Amino acid sequence: MAKYVLRHKSDKTIKVKERSIPFGLLPPETLGPMVYMLCEGFAESFNEQQEEALVVLLSEVRRWRHFIEMLEHCSLRGEKVNALNSLEKINSLLDGREQNEFNRFVESLAVNNQARLAAEAWAPSNNWRKEKVLFAARNSGRFDGLV
Repeated sequence: MAKYVLRHKSDKTIKVKERSIPFGLLPPETLGPMVYMLCEGFAESFNEQQEEALVVLLSEVRRWRHFIEMLEHCSLRGEKVNALNSLEKINSLLDGREQNEFNRFVESLAVNNQARLAAEAWAPSNNWRKEKVLFAARNSGRFDGLV
């Protein structure tokens, strides 16, 4: 999944039956499982491509409601889950600087009722710099260990 998202990073679309759909227009029931898989994959592998793809997808969310609904569907098959648990899962992957950037990103969604300007959810750090954070995330019990 990460390779696919990163291959389409420039046009920010996914191909579905000959149509290109922007990542930001994917329904929460589609976007949620994608985010779930990337979080799971990153927590297990520490593969920087997983995190980069996660940032690409989340950065395309422009509305608070869409963000919350995506969190509610952040599960393997898109079934409804607790949005706060999904948010905690994402947060557990972030170091201090990334967490501050992500908080500002989420706040911008909550404050602005209209579509916000394009912004990155966070700028990923080198994984070796946040190794302790990632080991803590892996051991937190928040991840299913699918990868």
